[in-house]
Amino acid sequence: MNETTTAIIEPFLTEEQTRIASLIHLTTAPLSVWGSGFIIYSIWKDRKVKMRRAYQRLMLGLSMMDLISSLSLVLTMPWLAPAELGNELVFQAYGNFTTCAISSFFYNFMIGASCYSVCLSVFFLTQVRYEMREERFTKRIEPFFHAFSILAPIATGIIGALGQHLNPVTAMPGLCFTQEFPTGCAEDEDIPCIRGEGAHISNRMFGVFAGVSFVIIIVSMVLILCKVGATEKKIRQYGQGTQRGMIRTRQTGRQALMYIGAFFFWFFPFVPVNRLQADAEYGDTKYFISLLALRTISPLQGFFNALIYRRRMGGAETRRSTISNIRQSSLASTSRISKLFSRKSEASASLDSPAHGLSEASSNMISQRNDSAHSVNLTAESIDELEEDDEEKVGSIASENNKSEIVQDQDYGETSHDLDAKEDNQPSNPETMEPNRETSGRHSRVDMTGSIDERVNN
Repeated sequence: MNETTTAIIEPFLTEEQTRIASLIHLTTAPLSVWGSGFIIYSIWKDRKVKMRRAYQRLMLGLSMMDLISSLSLVLTMPWLAPAELGNELVFQAYGNFTTCAISSFFYNFMIGASCYSVCLSVFFLTQVRYEMREERFTKRIEPFFHAFSILAPIATGIIGALGQHLNPVTAMPGLCFTQEFPTGCAEDEDIPCIRGEGAHISNRMFGVFAGVSFVIIIVSMVLILCKVGATEKKIRQYGQGTQRGMIRTRQTGRQALMYIGAFFFWFFPFVPVNRLQADAEYGDTKYFISLLALRTISPLQGFFNALIYRRRMGGAETRRSTISNIRQSSLASTSRISKLFSRKSEASASLDSPAHGLSEASSNMISQRNDSAHSVNLTAESIDELEEDDEEKVGSIASENNKSEIVQDQDYGETSHDLDAKEDNQPSNPETMEPNRETSGRHSRVDMTGSIDERVNN
């Protein structure tokens, strides 16, 4: 091994620290693989419905980028690092510079994951703060987001491979990424660069991109927080029952803040490592601890995204259950009212026109109730399409159903009351009226009216 290389690497970590730093990411990277894989599977399983939504498409792109970079950590690092560096510098390294470049190319897709995180924050900003229609976002903005997020890691990876910029990161044992080799050769004229001369330019561009991304996400978070805070205030002022749109804004805003928080949790460990690396001495404890935090936390973005995405799915399942209950309740009410008026028709079949009017009114009401049940049935069949607007639709359906039941039941009560009043005003004819017929008809109507009043009270 080159003595110059040894002199550059030795100030960072002891052999024991190198062993731990080379393998620590294997404890958390599999969680990110699982998380991103879970999101991809969930979306692809219902792709005919979910792929219609911009949020789902952005999450699919983010998860695919994170899955590729996480798999590169699990399957290639540190084993594909150059073996000539030795176990005292990279523990369990069996590769060469070519395999290291391949590993770095796939790990480079974390840039795509970062791009998608920025795009996701902007998407939530347009939905929560500016209330942009999703169709407009899909046509005017989303295609550029996908193009940039996919092409950025591929282009930088190809440029890095052609310029031999994909090398072992000597300050982070086991990691291959964009850097001159040996470390520090671009800044120190006394150290010749063996590979990757000019890679520091790519690193500076990456730093600019990271800074711009950071600013965009911070601004998005602040604006979303302001909107959510104003919405919370209005909900407390006016109450939840009449502010379903505000509730939807609050829920979407909270979800956006969780995704942004997951990105910050992934991003911040890079800051102390970069600051401490320049002045780190051999076996520096502070640098070693910050490096362990970075290698442990940085692979977890996919895992945190899956937890947030699963929370959203749980809310959707609750709304599906609500609509199913509405449907069953409506069908049960229709059946009960049908039986009620069937018995009433039989009991009053021999009465004159008021009874016929009641029968016709009951038929109309049953028809309206059947139409209402059919409407709820259609809504339940298309439940998979209720993603972003489920809260408003469920509330609207439930409200309309309740109003329909109360109005119809009141109509039934008024019809029966009018029938009783008309019958009381009719002159009795003992010669033609059969014994107990009037009493029997009146008891039947009273029973029916009492049953309906009881349903309204309940």
